[in-house]
Amino acid sequence: MGGAPPPASPLIVPAGGVVIRRSTDIVVVPHTGIARALAFIQKHYREHIGISEVARAAAMSDSHLQVQFHRYTSRTVHQELNLVRVRCACDLLRTTDQGMDYVADLAGFPSARRMSKVFRRELGTTPRTYRARNTTL
Repeated sequence: MGGAPPPASPLIVPAGGVVIRRSTDIVVVPHTGIARALAFIQKHYREHIGISEVARAAAMSDSHLQVQFHRYTSRTVHQELNLVRVRCACDLLRTTDQGMDYVADLAGFPSARRMSKVFRRELGTTPRTYRARNTTL
């Protein structure tokens, strides 16, 4: 750029992170009930919900939802809830300086302790370490 010769080796710039927007956070599945379940999870993950509430929203029985959900997403309903909650918590940890109890509550976890346990299992790190490595503040 500007007429200068290119560098001898590639210039690598680390990514600053990905921001998921509602308009791009869409999963298309050919099963209407599973599509309703996914939409319900996206809308209500901050609430105390479980398989029964998701099944009701999908107009399916609990057992049928569990079988079909895994068939179409390769995850359980519980895994999906945790995934959505972890994504929310990651965003809050990167963009706010709020305490762990607040982040856990806003992301739909029953406690900071539970959030930390899920974080370690899903991401291999704690929320505090994640924040330290990924903060944009």
